[in-house]
Amino acid sequence: MDEVRWHGNWYIPGSVNVATVGSQIGTVEQLVKSYPSGSRTVSNYAPEGTKLYSLPGVSTSRAIAVEYPTGHYTKAVTYQATYAQLPSRNYI
Repeated sequence: MDEVRWHGNWYIPGSVNVATVGSQIGTVEQLVKSYPSGSRTVSNYAPEGTKLYSLPGVSTSRAIAVEYPTGHYTKAVTYQATYAQLPSRNYI
């Protein structure tokens, strides 16, 4: 699964392309193969230097935009936002 970690949160990019982004909030510091501890901004798919942006009207605790490849912006949502959108299941 493709992921980006920013400010300690993991974000999953989806298939939603974004036309308008807010301000730049970070840059991928390292392309990783495993999931290191700590709070560095890392990704397992977007290379070092990939820019991250806020989305107008959306809290960065829910979603951000990832510019990858250059000039192409994709919405990436946090694990919490992703799982909150799943239908609830009642197991008896």
